[in-house]
This record gives sequence, C-alpha cells and structure tokens, in this order.
Amino acid sequence: MADRTDPDAWQRVKQRLRTELGEDVFNSWFGRAEFDHADKSAVSLSVPTRFLKSWIASHYAERLLTLWT
Repeated sequence: MADRTDPDAWQRVKQRLRTELGEDVFNSWFGRAEFDHADKSAVSLSVPTRFLKSWIASHYAERLLTLWT
C-alpha cells in the first residue's frame, strides 16, 4: 500500500466508502470532501460546511481511520 500520507490513498478510501455505502449515501456525505493532509497520527479532510464535518466525525470517523490504515 502507498504511504498513508499519499493523497492517492484518499482516492482508494473514497472508492471503498462508495462501495460500502452506495452511491447516494456516499455522495450525500463524502461527495464534497477533499483530502487536505495526513501525517502518522491524523488525516485531515476538507468539507464545505460545519454540519458535514460534524456528521462525518460522529458517524464515520472510525470507519475512515480503519480504511485509511
């Protein structure tokens, strides 16, 4: 697997999420999410609203971390 700081890793994570959640759910929550940066202990995504940030953090944070690693 590529280094976890590789922005291409976000493309792989998005594809897995799309497969697991379905196209409509994925587009609702992750369609506008963009990779910002990553280091050894965190991944940062950019979303356009605080609501999306809150929803993703409360409902998908663990899954995102699992898929990222």
